[in-house]
Amino acid sequence: MNASHISTLKLNTLVWLNVNSNSSESNYRFAQILKSAHSHLELETYDDIDKCIDYISECQGRTFALILNGQSIQYIVQCAHDISQLKSIYIECALENVARHQLWSKDYEKIKGFATTPHDLANVIMNNLMKENQYQESLLHSQHNAHRQQTIKWLWKSNTDPWFLMEHEEWQSYTDVEIAIIEEAYSIWFKYRITISTSKDSLNERVVKVGQIDLAT
Repeated sequence: MNASHISTLKLNTLVWLNVNSNSSESNYRFAQILKSAHSHLELETYDDIDKCIDYISECQGRTFALILNGQSIQYIVQCAHDISQLKSIYIECALENVARHQLWSKDYEKIKGFATTPHDLANVIMNNLMKENQYQESLLHSQHNAHRQQTIKWLWKSNTDPWFLMEHEEWQSYTDVEIAIIEEAYSIWFKYRITISTSKDSLNERVVKVGQIDLAT
């Protein structure tokens, strides 16, 4: 059995790139709004395109959202869009420029929203973070259930005492979630192995259902 480690990669850092735009006050208001809801997020600000893109590209193991306002927005998106660490892009611009940016941005899937004020920008980002967290939790739950069913079925069909794994050299590499699954499998294994005939013909015909898990032998 291979240990399957379930993990999700959450957003770490917001990077605000202002090119030829005097928006330090906007940055401050935005940071105050967002920090009140997501205190774990870091906010970095840049006014140089090359330095900003280099920073995102060189920070391995982190995930970023990029906020753009000022000039050269389309050019910056073209340069940064394919960086793997960059997960989303938000554009703050004047109301009269929104339609123009929406037109060319259709080809860039990482662009997640537009806003015309710091307050609106914070709301757009917070809503997207909430949706992303819900998706990640749903994905984690699905992965856990799939792994749980696979593990229990494997133990059942292999006729392996799960507690044998406690002494196996790979035991230390298992996560708490995986250990809990094996412990659950043991209780199922113990309950049914002492009550079901071990006759091959009988076992081949018997189907045991535990919850939603089909333990056909």
